[in-house]
Amino acid sequence: SYERLLACLERGDLSGAETERKQLLAAVLGFARDIQGKYISPPRTTEFAILYLPLESLFAEVVREPGFIERLQQDCRVTLCSPTTLAAYLNALKMGFRTLAVQKQSAEIGKLLSVVRKQFQMFGDDLAKVEKRLDESRNALAATVKRTQIMDGKLRSIEAAGEGEVQRLLPPGAEADFVDVEEA
Repeated sequence: SYERLLACLERGDLSGAETERKQLLAAVLGFARDIQGKYISPPRTTEFAILYLPLESLFAEVVREPGFIERLQQDCRVTLCSPTTLAAYLNALKMGFRTLAVQKQSAEIGKLLSVVRKQFQMFGDDLAKVEKRLDESRNALAATVKRTQIMDGKLRSIEAAGEGEVQRLLPPGAEADFVDVEEA
C-alpha cells in the first residue's frame, strides 16, 4: 500500500494517492487488530503492544492522519513505533517496569515494617509488665525487710538463745536451712 501510494505521488495522481493512503491506513489498522487479537492477553501479557513500522517515511505518512494514533491506542491498545522512536519507547517501558518493581518491593517492605512495628509494640507492652512485676517484687521485699526490722526491734528486749538451746529446740539439721546474715 505504501509503495503504491508513493508511485501515485510520483505520477502526480492525487486521487489515486488518496485512495492508496486510505488503504494504507486500513492495512495498518488491520495489523493493529491482528496484534491485539494475538498478543494482548492480560494478565499473561501487557495490556498494550507495539506495531513497528520499519521506515521513517511510512511512519510519518501514517501519523499524518489526525487522530489515527489515538484511535489505534484506544481501540486496539497498540502503539506505533518507527526506527527512531522504538529505542526510546522501549527504554521508557524498561524504566516503567523497573519503577513498578520498586513500588512492589516498597509495598512489601512497608507490610514487613508494619508487622515489625506491631511486634515491637507487643515487646514494649511485655517489658512494661515485667517492670511492673519487678516493682511489685521490690516493694514486697522492702515491706518484708521493714517488717523484719520492726520485729527485730520488738524482740531486742528478749535475750537471744544460746547455741545449745537452739540445737535442743530445733530438729537435727534444721539450722542448715537458715542462712547466717553475716556469712552471706
